[in-house]
Amino acid sequence: MALSASQRDIVVGATRSLAFAKRGDGFMRGLSAYIDPGSGSLLIQGLMGGIAAAAVLVKVYWGRLLRALHLRKPEDDVAVD
Repeated sequence: MALSASQRDIVVGATRSLAFAKRGDGFMRGLSAYIDPGSGSLLIQGLMGGIAAAAVLVKVYWGRLLRALHLRKPEDDVAVD
């Protein structure tokens, strides 16, 4: 099966790209999994914010959860004079 000129160019280009990438030269060297301090700080802040939000959510709804599980008696509404 004969390849057309454009198909041959694609195959040759892909082969050269793989050989180039395999050597570790050029564009593949720049593609590392580096996280700069700004991005790392942002990720840590997001994680800490999520933990804080979850803690506040648990604190707010803890009484409701205990009453729903019948582990705590419902509080009586007392009128303040």
